[in-house]
Amino acid sequence: MDCKDYLLFAADNEITADDLRSPTKSKIRRVQNPPLAWAIAGEQGLGAQFSDWLEARTRKAFVPSDPLTPTPWEQLKLEAANYLNGLNGQRRYEVNRAKGAPNNNLLAWLLLAGYVGGRFEVLEIDINGAAGFTKAHGHTFVGVGREATFALAAMRRVLAKHGIELPNGVEALREVMELAHELLLGVGAIEMVQVTKEGIIDVPTGSGLSRLASSRQLPT
Repeated sequence: MDCKDYLLFAADNEITADDLRSPTKSKIRRVQNPPLAWAIAGEQGLGAQFSDWLEARTRKAFVPSDPLTPTPWEQLKLEAANYLNGLNGQRRYEVNRAKGAPNNNLLAWLLLAGYVGGRFEVLEIDINGAAGFTKAHGHTFVGVGREATFALAAMRRVLAKHGIELPNGVEALREVMELAHELLLGVGAIEMVQVTKEGIIDVPTGSGLSRLASSRQLPT
């Protein structure tokens, strides 16, 4: 969720495999330099490989390599898409070679929010290989994965209740996540972080899931 001076990033604490849902401690991964937070929907094994790669890659700056990647964000998008699409492509090849049925749950979606090169942005890479910036196109809210439809439906209900101007970013996103869970008939906990220019800050959600790794607190 775009809150102008910062971004809010949230996830539930459940992963889905073979249509079965199971709890996990945390789905949000992060680095502090540059401030990036991301989560994988779908196949968590591929997601772990991607996350390990991205954490290692952020130890060096995202320097534009050619005119097609004129900014650090464009360079990050190019490299991240190449790596994740490679993982998904290899998985498709393996399933096809084994004569298995196509299954999108075996692939990985990415949603990443951060502050790079003096700019907030949200990057989405879907299972079809498309990579794009959602904030640059004026989106206030974006969700990914099989359950994104429920989150978007919840967002519409929250907007209808409060109007276009949401009363508070944290409260609004918490309400969206809780309503999405109701639509899914699920009761999983919610994890939320704030993406700022200085770094990633855990946001207490009341679910007992926030790790509160930072002593800094959001303004009340």
